[in-house]
Amino acid sequence: MTAKEIRAKLKADGVADYKESRFSQLVAQGRIPYHIPPGEKRKRYIYEEVKRAVLGNCTPKTELRAKAAPKKHEEEIAEAKKLKEEAELAGILDVAIDLDTATLNEVKIFKEYILALKNRAEYAETVGALVRREEVNRHVMEAGISIKSALMSMPSRLASRLVEIDDPREMEAVLMEEVVDALSNLSKAFL
Repeated sequence: MTAKEIRAKLKADGVADYKESRFSQLVAQGRIPYHIPPGEKRKRYIYEEVKRAVLGNCTPKTELRAKAAPKKHEEEIAEAKKLKEEAELAGILDVAIDLDTATLNEVKIFKEYILALKNRAEYAETVGALVRREEVNRHVMEAGISIKSALMSMPSRLASRLVEIDDPREMEAVLMEEVVDALSNLSKAFL
């Protein structure tokens, strides 16, 4: 087989830690035997010998790294999914990505992006430019309860005043004054 055919077959077989330059290196070092048939200029190789030489040249470390790569990818995806959920709950996620089909590098980039967003949000919170969602919800609930109680108590407060008034326009003015007062309290609560 020619070098080109050997490279294609090694690639198709998925030989661990195989790179195109490694084949040339091993030939130059004399680790892969070859022969040149009479009348030809190209070197010929026996596939089994090449495969044995390439696999024999693999260090245990690189084989372990090759086996650990899928596990590392799955761990990175799991961490990225966890960070994505946290970012969605915090309301800071501004991109969409399908982590199941992403490459390892894309997952790592996404993780770093989410961590940067979280750090930026924490900084904005410490500076005072950002308020936590829970705090805003609590403030809105308190303001809503106070306005609701003010509007609900309006009939009992106004009943004694409205009984004495005979003019409908004057009644409307008193009611409008109370409603405007309650709504201005609402706007003050949000400022």
